[in-house]
Amino acid sequence: MKRESVRTLLYICLGMLLGCASWVLPPLLIPGNDRVEMPIHIFAQPVMSNTKLSWNYSLFLLTLSGMMLGFLNSKQWFLSGAATMLLVIILVVVDAFLGLSRHNLFGIELMVYMILVLPGILGAWIGHLIRQKFFSTKDEFRL
Repeated sequence: MKRESVRTLLYICLGMLLGCASWVLPPLLIPGNDRVEMPIHIFAQPVMSNTKLSWNYSLFLLTLSGMMLGFLNSKQWFLSGAATMLLVIILVVVDAFLGLSRHNLFGIELMVYMILVLPGILGAWIGHLIRQKFFSTKDEFRL
């Protein structure tokens, strides 16, 4: 495998981990009165959280993750930004296939997750633009 391919794979894995954390952590960390079933069947019990606030934080963190990835991997910013929701989509598909939790509207759920790729891509584009504007192309950030 070429060095560039390994580097791209590492950025995709980093994007997947950051995106999954951006999606799962806010409902866990923000207390509230709303009952939230996690999108990935991690816990047997639903979590009590503030859904509106955790949704806003998730979108912000997805965009921030994309910005960081777009800045670090400026050559392939689109791929890095799109990877932010990839792990969540994979885990939800596996969860539905194994029947671990209910997915009554699975098609609509997948469409929502596909739309939630957009904040990561937008953030990656912004990070790419910041990198182009303020740093020369000779400056390389390597993993």
